[in-house]
Amino acid sequence: MARHVNGLLASMPVHRRPMLSASSQAQTQLMRHLERVASLERIVAQCADELGDLRHEA
Repeated sequence: MARHVNGLLASMPVHRRPMLSASSQAQTQLMRHLERVASLERIVAQCADELGDLRHEA
């Protein structure tokens, strides 16, 4: 569920993302965190695909 929500938020333009009112620094940190989570999820998916390919070769 969190992955889906993070992906949805990451796909939205920054100015359209729902945010709680907070300081701009906190918002910037949250945006960086969401981008990092999305990046890590892409890396994990890529590794899973590569492992799957290696399993099929064996």
